[in-house]
Amino acid sequence: MQVLKRNQTRELTRKISFRKAPFSVYAERVMELCANYFSPMHKEVFRHYWHTSDFSLMPRSYYLSNHEENTLEFYIPTKESVGRLQYYRICIKIVPEIDHVVFETEIRSMKHNHLITPNGMIDSELLIVVGQHLTESLQETGRKWREAGSKRLDPRNPAFIRGRKTYDGYFEMPVISKIPERCLKRILVLMSKFMVKREKKFLEAWNLDELMMPFYDCNVGESIYYIQSIDRLSQINSSMEIMVRCFSRTIKWLNQRIVLNAREVGKQASIFMFNKKKKEILAPLYDLLRNPASTKDERDLIMLTIKQIRKTESCLNR
Repeated sequence: MQVLKRNQTRELTRKISFRKAPFSVYAERVMELCANYFSPMHKEVFRHYWHTSDFSLMPRSYYLSNHEENTLEFYIPTKESVGRLQYYRICIKIVPEIDHVVFETEIRSMKHNHLITPNGMIDSELLIVVGQHLTESLQETGRKWREAGSKRLDPRNPAFIRGRKTYDGYFEMPVISKIPERCLKRILVLMSKFMVKREKKFLEAWNLDELMMPFYDCNVGESIYYIQSIDRLSQINSSMEIMVRCFSRTIKWLNQRIVLNAREVGKQASIFMFNKKKKEILAPLYDLLRNPASTKDERDLIMLTIKQIRKTESCLNR
């Protein structure tokens, strides 16, 4: 099967069914992806570090979603402080269309309304508003801006909604895409980069920054050199060591989800291209099959080709 290049995949995903999907289907898919990626994190990552005989500080998962409000919230442990954990709060709100007013309103609501309260303190927050598309008025404004010869991502563009980091520990981010998998990719990358930067600053404070992998290596697995870190991390206290190892495992989990998400996008693009080419190939084959002038060998070859196409289709749809 033909291997898709990156620009081909990007172009084809614009034509996948979710592009014209109703908002209820779109929101449900985003919530489903979030549940698949973030809900198992306590069982697979956090409990191995913060629910043990030494540190029983996170006995349960702090993940909760509200499908009626299209909102979800979960917490990632960062460090231990005076017998309690501090947490990185991630709150995601899904809306059908977004502009500056909607973005500001939803961010203000997420700051004051928590779906779940962890047994600990919150030291940083990521507030994300996921929009299926811009409002019609904002789309028209952006269209006029581009027709005037200006760049679409120019900060002066009135249709450009910029994410921002505030002084009180909030990072506010709009994510706008008609493809749910693209939204999750941006969220996962943003979380992974934040965790890598935070872990790097901590290790630098303890003169252990040589344990940190180069950033391009962090994209495929652990963020610290595991073998080298066994002896060096013993220089700091046990809770700090657990924090570094949990950070590294969390980064690995997020980066693995980024890879899985990219495969899903590529698979959808491959299915779309295959179905498009299948119609172009099968039509003349069936015409030849119905032609009384075709020989038995030709018909056998045509049937074999059709059978192979059907087999490839079933493999793609698994």
